[in-house]
Amino acid sequence: CYYVNYADLSPRFSAILCGIGNGLCAVAGILGPIAVGLLVNDVDPNDHDKLHERWKIAFLSASAVWMFGSVQYCVFGSAEVQPWNSHGLEEETSVRDEDIMYTDVEA
Repeated sequence: CYYVNYADLSPRFSAILCGIGNGLCAVAGILGPIAVGLLVNDVDPNDHDKLHERWKIAFLSASAVWMFGSVQYCVFGSAEVQPWNSHGLEEETSVRDEDIMYTDVEA
């Protein structure tokens, strides 16, 4: 759902940015179940009150992490092409990334 932002930030390096972003998400997807398992597994399954509290902590922690990321994206997120997008280009080209992305097609 945020894949378009990679192309907004850097059309030249959007695939690399997508790989980095998906890699970080995969790490979170691996560590999340491990953390919940450590939190919940040491509780007696018959102690429903304590088990309920531990699952409550797990879901509230996940919500807090999600909210933190959302606020960071809203405050610091940008859709402007970054200056490092054109890093390493030796010669000026007649067509810029902005010209390709934002031109209107005339009928």
